[in-house]
Amino acid sequence: MKRYFFLLLVLPLCFSGCLRSLEKEGITAETTYKGRVIDKDNKPLNGIMVRITNGKLIHNSIATNADGLFQIAVDIAKIDGSYYIQVGEDDPFFNKKSSLKGLGQEVYDYGDIPFVNIYLPEFEKPELLDVTPSSFTLKCIVKSQAGAKIAERGLCWGKNIPTIEDNKEKYGSGDGEYVCTIKNDNFNFSTTTWYARAYAINESGDETYSEPVEINATKLAEFVALKLPVVETVGLTAMTVNSFTCKCNVKSQGKAIVTERGVCWSTNIPTVDDYKKPMGSGEGIYSCTVSDANINISTTTYYARAYAINEFGVSYGEPVEINSSRLAYFALPTMEYGGYTYHIHPDLGAMQWEQGYDACENLVAYGFDDWFMPNKEEMFAIAEEIDLLHKEDGFWSSSNYDEWMSGHYVIFYDKGWDWDWYYDSQIIAHVIPVRKDR
Repeated sequence: MKRYFFLLLVLPLCFSGCLRSLEKEGITAETTYKGRVIDKDNKPLNGIMVRITNGKLIHNSIATNADGLFQIAVDIAKIDGSYYIQVGEDDPFFNKKSSLKGLGQEVYDYGDIPFVNIYLPEFEKPELLDVTPSSFTLKCIVKSQAGAKIAERGLCWGKNIPTIEDNKEKYGSGDGEYVCTIKNDNFNFSTTTWYARAYAINESGDETYSEPVEINATKLAEFVALKLPVVETVGLTAMTVNSFTCKCNVKSQGKAIVTERGVCWSTNIPTVDDYKKPMGSGEGIYSCTVSDANINISTTTYYARAYAINEFGVSYGEPVEINSSRLAYFALPTMEYGGYTYHIHPDLGAMQWEQGYDACENLVAYGFDDWFMPNKEEMFAIAEEIDLLHKEDGFWSSSNYDEWMSGHYVIFYDKGWDWDWYYDSQIIAHVIPVRKDR
């Protein structure tokens, strides 16, 4: 079996078939030709046949050595008619070559001879379709070249760049697309890197390979993640000293049905191997309340997050921190407005509008940094539902009085919180920051 492992450079001097015959004048009684056969990357090719032939009879032949070098002699007295040097396969397809005519050199150096084997099949880069702890799947596309049919095609793999002498699986013959799945309990992709590539052998016995694909722990993790559920820990919605309520969402079930979902918690970032509370199955939003006399949020920090399990494994939402600061946060007054729960921060005191606005935007309190000054409508809603301090005082909102004036609404109490008046933004009024949860 003849094997060539390179795609090789085609030069303008190549004739049909692209295996060069080299025309030089200078054959006398005996002339020696030497040269070096190389691939497109200027690497020497070992074992390439070089012949003096008329297309039917071979006068002399030699194979290149490990350095790609050859040296071959022709005895003019022993040949009749036109002969030529042929580099590569002895096949009629390549026999339209230039003749050698003698005029008198003893030795002629051909130098570097680029070599192209047009019979070699070509591949598109394989696509890795799946990886599991004990299998992988590759999509391969092979093309026949110069009418040479592909007698065998398939996949080979190993812990180094593989050949068919390592591990191989045959997947039919001919050109086109084929998908290979290889299973082996000894793969251990989580600890060992493997390589796989497609191969093809044509009817002339030439074999060639695609680019290799690396299969390792990173690839395994990527494909496992694609099959797992997508889970979101929306956030905490209530808390006492020994309980908390967490809102969660299974946004997608992944590649299999979610058989269990819920909340897990611990004093470190939790998994289902710590404490957990299942809350049904499938996708969608759910709320989970955990109440345990052993939980003491006033003295200990806990972490909670959503989880969901399908046949491929378990996935988690981002953890939320449960601590004394959050406990105080959930003790704040709240109201429901516009589909959100608003937490009302204590009055920051009286100040000018710009100072109050910045104070709300820059506030970090109870473990949160997304406080803001409520707008006019939010302030009216707060006034209707919450027993605010200093009802006789005005409170800034973030709303402009109108698009032409720079003033802002001030909400003040007078028998029902039903007035809003325009004031200069330089006056002093009270400021109450708010934060809203989904």
